[in-house]
Amino acid sequence: WWALTAIFSALTVRRSISNTDAESIRLHMVVGSLIWLTPGALLIVSTRSYEAYGLLLLGIAVTHYIAVRSIETAGTDRRWSYALGFAAGFTFFLHPMTLTAFVPMLIVTTLRARREIRTYWIPVTIGAFVANLGFLAWNVKNNWLSLAVPPASDTYTERLPRIFSGLIPRAVGLMNTNGTWTLGAFSVVLYIIVLACSAVGVITLLRRSWHGAVIAIPALLVWPMLAGLSSTWFVADGRYAIVGFPQLVMVTVFGLHTIARQLQSMINGKTVRHIGAALPASFAVIWIVAGGIFWLRANAGPAVDDPNARMRAVTELLESESINYAAGNYWHVQPVEYLSAGDIHVAVAGHPWGAYLEWRPELPWAVLFPARQPEIAAQPDTEVAYIFDASDEQIGALRMAPESYTRHQIGSSVVYIPNR
Repeated sequence: WWALTAIFSALTVRRSISNTDAESIRLHMVVGSLIWLTPGALLIVSTRSYEAYGLLLLGIAVTHYIAVRSIETAGTDRRWSYALGFAAGFTFFLHPMTLTAFVPMLIVTTLRARREIRTYWIPVTIGAFVANLGFLAWNVKNNWLSLAVPPASDTYTERLPRIFSGLIPRAVGLMNTNGTWTLGAFSVVLYIIVLACSAVGVITLLRRSWHGAVIAIPALLVWPMLAGLSSTWFVADGRYAIVGFPQLVMVTVFGLHTIARQLQSMINGKTVRHIGAALPASFAVIWIVAGGIFWLRANAGPAVDDPNARMRAVTELLESESINYAAGNYWHVQPVEYLSAGDIHVAVAGHPWGAYLEWRPELPWAVLFPARQPEIAAQPDTEVAYIFDASDEQIGALRMAPESYTRHQIGSSVVYIPNR
């Protein structure tokens, strides 16, 4: 997914470049390389925890490329309009947070084609509708449950600065997951340079009419729109920055190129010209080394032979005790049903995520199998084991007194086996 995203992002930049000199032509290669190599937390997130996030990114990149093609035709080509609607609709179907990335693109394309009812408005609408037929049908049947969101634990004005102080630095590999800067002051300086260059890039692109605006506007609006999602209170793993990462890379590289050209025009000298020409690529290498290699050394963690060893041990313990039902922390019970081949049925107990959200039966947050909730609730107390995270043992969720269970700890999982 990341390789394809890099290709489509590079094509987007290439078609948006008005200059034909060799320096400008190379910009799309720098952008593609930076996205493909992916410094920072996004590398871990997309390969270890949320592999499907790479597909979200590809959907955004494809939509962006089609938006550029729509800009080129001013919305008069129905084929690109249908494609734009379908790509945006399918990307939304993959994850609703992608709205923060492609809606700004659609704002630009729609303003460009505002008078093209038959060749733009209608085809885009039809394309988006077709892409979401499954989504719409399921929600009509289930009372629009997909539109329900967890209650916000903080305010927008608290989340927005956290986007820039915590989410983006982690995503680009300049801040560790624990909140410390990976290379101390050097990472801080590098991050300030990234923000400054991205600002210059946005200004530069906005001066290039529609072709520049279709990159600059999404890069500018994605972050304040992302802060509008209540889930972005959590920034520790940087995953939510994935929707704005390509746009950030694009405007940063454009900003570096603008600065390089200014240096070349201000100072006459062969050496300066060479430095200016190499500035975007050189900075990309520094960014990848600092945000990739050093970040991974500090945050990737040790390689293990079997990443599922802990949950296998938990499952084997339950099987050895002839336990057929378990409840507890979502992340600790969900693998048990899978690893037991469905022999052990599980449900969420306490708060669905283990700590953060209040359980509401009509909004089954984090419940993999909603039918399991009443099934486990109907079992005798002595037949249900409980599994919690070691850092969040929710004793209050136990049906019986704690002394009525035998406590086992396996890594970060704590298992309460009922005494029979």
